[in-house]
Amino acid sequence: MINMHASQKLTPTELDAVTEIRKMIASKHWIEDSKLNSDMFLVRYARASKFNLDKAEKMIKYYVDYIRNQKEDPVTLMKTIFPQDFTVHFKGYVGGRDYEGRPIIMFPEAGTRWNLRKVIQTGREQMFINYVHKVGLTIEAEILERDADYGICVADVGNIPYAHYFHRRSVEVLVELVRHMEKSAPGVVKKVYFVNAPKLWIALFSAVQTIITIGAEVIIYDSNENNWRAKLLEVIPEDGICPEFGGTCTNYTIV
Repeated sequence: MINMHASQKLTPTELDAVTEIRKMIASKHWIEDSKLNSDMFLVRYARASKFNLDKAEKMIKYYVDYIRNQKEDPVTLMKTIFPQDFTVHFKGYVGGRDYEGRPIIMFPEAGTRWNLRKVIQTGREQMFINYVHKVGLTIEAEILERDADYGICVADVGNIPYAHYFHRRSVEVLVELVRHMEKSAPGVVKKVYFVNAPKLWIALFSAVQTIITIGAEVIIYDSNENNWRAKLLEVIPEDGICPEFGGTCTNYTIV
């Protein structure tokens, strides 16, 4: 039996911060009770604000406003089924678990299948943005259900066509999405594993990190498959990750 319930504990300082944040925002009815009552949801903002509770409150307000200002409301977006000629370029799994029960976003073909350049050139930039938001809502819901402190992302970035690296608008869209995610939902994904990374991708990612601040811990493994599969299994059990990454997990939601 797979344990899908996370087991993290908060420090006394974190618990005090969570209690105070809850008092500060309870009467404002910004978020659903499931989030207001979740210590793990609130502690992410306490940590991201370095326990400056006024700042944490403003970050939660930004999160609420950001969601409200999207073209699709969360309920509608979660029900959205994207057309097949779009999903052929993007496929992700949300599920699995690390050894602590945290959920995982898995992109086993991010390098070979993702074609943001073509999607943008065919006028579907907003559709891609909606897709990313749906992935974010899905992992957030999974984190909340498991009472986990954060989620994990694993992506295979091998075999990206050369032309995709230098498509300016693709880079701009991705950078802007990361900036908004870092401001609105800090710590939702706290660890990111990029595997099968070619040298050019590693160099360009290092350059991007000089432009934006990424709060997540990013771990990059090169194209040595035996090495990165072994490293993943040190932090994720075999039954917690999909077969494309060397595991046996099939308990996930396709997004």
